[in-house]
Amino acid sequence: MALPDLTTLSLRGFNLAGAEFGTVPGTHLSDYFWPDEEYRPYIASFRHIYRSPQRAIEQGYNCFRIPFKGLRILRSRTGELDTAELALMTTTVNRLTALGAYVLLDLHDFAQVGGMVLNGGNGAFSSDATGTCQAGSTATTIVLGFGSSQSAKLDDWHNGETVTLDTGPGAGESATILDYDSDTQTGTVDSAWTVTPTDATTYTVTGGGATSADLAHIWTKLAEQFKANDHVIFDIMNEPNSIIATNWYPAAQAAITAIRATGTTNLIMVEGIGFSGAHSWEDNDNGIQALTLTDSGDNMIFQAHQYFDSDNSGTSETSVDVAVVINRIEVFTDWLRRNSKKGFIGEFGPSKATTGRTSTRAFLAHMEANQDVYVGWTAWAMGPAWADNYIFRLDDTRDPMLTVIEEFV
Repeated sequence: MALPDLTTLSLRGFNLAGAEFGTVPGTHLSDYFWPDEEYRPYIASFRHIYRSPQRAIEQGYNCFRIPFKGLRILRSRTGELDTAELALMTTTVNRLTALGAYVLLDLHDFAQVGGMVLNGGNGAFSSDATGTCQAGSTATTIVLGFGSSQSAKLDDWHNGETVTLDTGPGAGESATILDYDSDTQTGTVDSAWTVTPTDATTYTVTGGGATSADLAHIWTKLAEQFKANDHVIFDIMNEPNSIIATNWYPAAQAAITAIRATGTTNLIMVEGIGFSGAHSWEDNDNGIQALTLTDSGDNMIFQAHQYFDSDNSGTSETSVDVAVVINRIEVFTDWLRRNSKKGFIGEFGPSKATTGRTSTRAFLAHMEANQDVYVGWTAWAMGPAWADNYIFRLDDTRDPMLTVIEEFV
């Protein structure tokens, strides 16, 4: 076992999607799937790679990026990792790394922790939630009707936030949440309301939000679990978006520092704002702020994603001209070389359309020709939860896209 070789393009493989799917927390093998061989009756689409992982590795594939949801693995803001979810993750990781493969643990949360964008997202901290009180509010407690999008938050996530009554009885009064329960959406406040709110009273919750420390906490816990396995790579956040660079990179730095504080030497990957687009890597100060990061372990690289459709979104199987595709990745390539950095392409969409195959061949050839800056790639995507007609689904059939990819393995 050894750390990845960063002197050349040494990592080639696939995203193994499934653990990031479904509602939170959800039911394993129903709402979401950890892509482990143990569950192969449920994941027939993995036969090409996963029914015989040894065969895949013998073919040259040696890297698998595994997306997962943070709220499943860490269900208390400052607590420990969920035992059952950690067991599923560990089983998946250990089986692959025992075969010699590298595994990217991809926190697939788009710059959010606990359902909230880090460090205020695109600006300063603002209102975390607004709503209408529900029946049951009293002078010492308030039932907060956050609704489904907010109720998935960790039980202790709202603690310390300020509830201000906007209309109705007690309008203008504020109090601090002490004991929030996500199941009942009830939070005890630190002082009595002088007038009991009614179920028509509206409120605003402010002063909260996810912070750099929250991202650091989850990665501290994960690094402690996997630091003995040098084939595990920490992909600290998938596709940060709805966040400015000056709010994202301090959070990334906090995660890097926390990971190294555990004593690990594992490779760390950092993605950029704007969905980590290779084509937009230098937009909105991303390229500038990325250079502020430091790593005491000197084992950190940058990860970008690139799709080939007209708007870079990965929602169409029709590719733009090959020259445009290469122009897009060259933005990232040039930034890496100018700044003596190393890069990895964590997602690209190799659709089965003829234009997609042509673009994929040129895209992979570009990385092969620039091995001084590229460490590797993982194609999007294999996984058990894709519909049969998903344009980027890679399965066990001898589909034309796998044939193209295997030219570079």
